[in-house]
Order: sequence, then C-alpha cells, then structure tokens
Amino acid sequence: MRIGRTLPPAAAPLTLKTILCGLRGLMDGQAAVERFSSSLRKHFQMRYCFLVSSGAAALAIILKAARQLQPHRNLVLIPAYTCHSVPASIKRAGLDICPCDIDPATLDFDRQKLAGTILKYRERLLAVVPTHLFGLPADVEGIKKIIAQDNILVVEDAAQAMGSKGARGYLGCLGDVGFFSLGRGKAFSAMGGGVIITNDKKLAAEIAGQVDRCAEPSLFKILRSVAVTLFVFCFSRPALFWLPKSMPFLRLGETIYDTAFEMDQLSPFQAGLAAGWEDRLDHAQSERQANACFWMRAMHSLGSVNGIKFPTCMPNLIRYPLYLEKNKVREALLNKSNRQGLGIMGAYPGAVTQIAQLQKELAGFDSVKAQQVARALVTLPTHSWMTAMDRHRIAAALSEAAAHTG
Repeated sequence: MRIGRTLPPAAAPLTLKTILCGLRGLMDGQAAVERFSSSLRKHFQMRYCFLVSSGAAALAIILKAARQLQPHRNLVLIPAYTCHSVPASIKRAGLDICPCDIDPATLDFDRQKLAGTILKYRERLLAVVPTHLFGLPADVEGIKKIIAQDNILVVEDAAQAMGSKGARGYLGCLGDVGFFSLGRGKAFSAMGGGVIITNDKKLAAEIAGQVDRCAEPSLFKILRSVAVTLFVFCFSRPALFWLPKSMPFLRLGETIYDTAFEMDQLSPFQAGLAAGWEDRLDHAQSERQANACFWMRAMHSLGSVNGIKFPTCMPNLIRYPLYLEKNKVREALLNKSNRQGLGIMGAYPGAVTQIAQLQKELAGFDSVKAQQVARALVTLPTHSWMTAMDRHRIAAALSEAAAHTG
C-alpha cells in the first residue's frame, strides 16, 4: 500500500467556499435549483433545462420521455465502448440496447458500421447516443445526416464534456437533446447530479412529466451528500488521496453496471455547490487543456504509444487517452502508477457486449474493436492538481513504457 502523494485519475477540485455555497443553497431550497437551471439555459442558449440526481438518471429520463412520443420504437444505439452506466440507463428505461463498434482512432462510432446498423434496425430505433468520451467530440452532425429522414432522436452523451465546444457549438447542444453529469471527476462537479438540455418543445414536455415524477431528495440523502462532499474535500487532494485509494470497500476506479441507481430531482445542496460554475469551469478547462497539450507534445516525442486522432484544436479532456498495445507493458505501467501514485489508469474494462449481465442479450453484436480498445487504452490525468514534478514523473514512466513497445 502506497502512503504519500497520490494523484487521482480525474478531479474537479472543491474549495471551502464551494462547500459554504452548498450549505447556503440548502437554506435557499428550490430557489437555488432555479438559479442554477436559469444560468444553464442562458449559458448554453437552450430553451429547456432539467436537473436530476445523476447523469445516468438524466439519460433514463430522456429515453422514457422519448418512448412516450414514439411507443413503437424500443431500441437505443450506443457505442460498443462507453461508460457502463449508459446501457444501465437504457435498461432502466425499459428499452433494448443496440451496440455499434467504434473506431479506435477517434473513440467514436465506426462510421461504416454505424450506417449499416442504422439501416438494419431503422424501424425499431428510438435514439442514437453519440458519446463525447473523455471530452473528445463525437461526430454528431454526421449522425444527423444519416438519420435525417428517420425520426430517430439524437441524444448527446456529454456527461464528460460539459462546457466543451466542437466546430458547431457546445457539446451537448448539437443533437435533439443532451445531458451532462455533475459527478465526481467530471468536467464540472457538484458531487452528483445530471443536467438535461433541449430546444424540443414536445420532448421537453414529456421530460418535465418524468422529472415531476422523480422524488425530491430526502433529508437523509441530502445529509449523506454533505458528508460525502466533506470527505472528498479532505481526501481527494493528492497529499491524502492515498488513504481512500487504499480502502477496497470504496471501490474507487471500478466500473460498475447497476440499473438500481437513484432517480431523484437535484438537491438544493448540490445546486448550491454549483454556484459560480461558469468561472470555475473556465478555469478548470484552461488547466486541463494546458496539461492535455503537454501530453500531446510528449506523445509526439515518444512516437510509439499513441493512437488517438485529436481535432485540430485540442479538446478539453478530463483524461488524456492513449494506447499501449503490448499487454505486459501496459500492466507494468499501471502497476508502476499504483506504486508511485501517478494517476495513470485504464478506462472501462470491456466492451458493452462483455458486461456479464448483458452478454447473452448482446451476443449477436460485433464489438471486436471496442474489445481491442479496452485491452490497450490507458489514461493520463489532466486536472489542476497535477504539478510540473508530477508531469515529469509520469513522462518518465511513459518513456520507459515506450522503450518496451518498439
């Protein structure tokens, strides 16, 4: 067990001022939630905004609302490599999953496979969910062109990309409806929460009905959120992160498929934690972008450990993804990171088709490339707690790994 400075793989640091704002939000009640919602609508220039307990809840609510508008459709197309909460949300909404393999160079849909899958399941498809994984922009416009005449919804998974922009505007605002996650380690954190944004009046009315059916968080849940926030404030800092990381029961870094997540409205405490979110998000993005650019330059100098095709303008990445094809080299790097507290880690452990609870249901879907990505992908931290010395130590570990990949 390591004792000493340990970088979290991803982080959206909290301050004491932020926690005090959360407590003020708790006293203000629903007014704090309305302030946050209003600021989101204004910033993203969207007509409708809904706030719920998590990104997973946001996606489930969107899909339930969409099904009300098109009850004859029951299939949701997603990347075969994505966060396991995405298929969990689909099942929670009572729908079926249609995974489509990805392009390892972009972590987006394989365009040829996507067109074929849409053609095959066109009559059953309710929605396509492009995912801006780690903040990498997905080709939303390309998807819209493929399904232009099919009345299929484009649901943007911008859970990891709040505030980031693509060529045509803010990620999450390019499809029919989008959602952000406010969970720990996301682009912006309110220690939990989900944001739904749309300009579609009919869909918004159905979403509003679904949100109204969600319970307001109980006092117990709010107090639990306060306690977790104080714990994270104290122990997510690199000087002390080694302590929670050494506690297996916390299951930090694990990818869990769970359909039993809470579906509540956002609490006033969490809305209060979001006070000043625009300036805080801008600052965090500036730090992350600078660190991502550093890693991109480092990858060019190493040459043999990258494989991701980035846009011309470096996106705001919550983690910097790269490939190590040799399993022994990858495992050695991850083990070294654990020993030295470098914050390097893998991402999701397998394709959606490899989730134990879904293997039988999804046995007929192709996910060869997604499985290759799961075996080779590692991620580097980009958050503001990373110092120049941290970057130097990580770069040295990468250089050693690169020497063994040739």
